[in-house]
Amino acid sequence: MLAFAMVLNCHKEGSEDFLFALTQAPPFVAEITPSRGTPAQTGDRPYPATEVTIKGRNISDQDTKVLFNDIPGEIISNFNNEIKTKFPDDAVSGKIFVIKPGGECLPESDSGFNCSAKPFFVDCYKPYNNEYGIERVVKWGESKNFEYESVETFAFRAEIDPFVAEGASKLRVNCPNPVTIRYFSPSCKIDELILIRDPEIAIPKGRIMQFFMTGGNATCTVSVL
Repeated sequence: MLAFAMVLNCHKEGSEDFLFALTQAPPFVAEITPSRGTPAQTGDRPYPATEVTIKGRNISDQDTKVLFNDIPGEIISNFNNEIKTKFPDDAVSGKIFVIKPGGECLPESDSGFNCSAKPFFVDCYKPYNNEYGIERVVKWGESKNFEYESVETFAFRAEIDPFVAEGASKLRVNCPNPVTIRYFSPSCKIDELILIRDPEIAIPKGRIMQFFMTGGNATCTVSVL
């Protein structure tokens, strides 16, 4: 009731749009499929934006909006309580919101006034179809050794605990031989460090960083600090 009252206070008294919104059945997002996807990727592995199907109740209003966090998603179709959209450029992991006219979403919540949401994950490794094997996970505070028997490329995912301030972590690699690292931004832009010794990379805003590391004939230590 308190949250609803807060939303009420955000609208001017007598607003026709708000009065209309009060008469609408609230939306409810039951599922999004798939819940993992990627914005369109270019470069050495072009890949189209993942198409998402949203199913629920009371979501097929002609003026319903879909947001990937705060970025509008293109609505491909919307009928029979099923919306088709796709990951927009610059989308990062977070929540997909379905908002009816006059709706307001509550921060850090899956609901609000005429708003409903589900989490989604931007998976930059998706276009590679596990070409470099299952991602090797290194969590914040861990250091793990990885054996390169020949010149090989492994896929990695650094995971940051929620209590760590975003942007305050870094990836460190210690290896007797030079390595090449290709790493993704939260929205799947790629940067590359070629044949570098003991690189240290600031992890951008977000709770994960996906990357590939190519090495050879060595045991390399990967740390997330």
